[in-house]
Amino acid sequence: MASKGKNRKVLLCPNSKHWKEFGDAVPILFSDKQDPLLTTWKDLSEEFGITQADWDDPGANLFGKKPPFDMVYE
Repeated sequence: MASKGKNRKVLLCPNSKHWKEFGDAVPILFSDKQDPLLTTWKDLSEEFGITQADWDDPGANLFGKKPPFDMVYE
């Protein structure tokens, strides 16, 4: 998968159970990168419309619902 820019997808990230263990920055592997990036909700807010509330409850608000997490399932 080589989707880039606004079409990029999350390939790998912590599940919602372990999400908060990483604090404000969560390691995420995107389809347009080779290495995981420490990512905050602010990094994705402008491009994808991710809010703090979405970020605080990824299982209910992000995974399988909002790009770039729309292909992520627990």
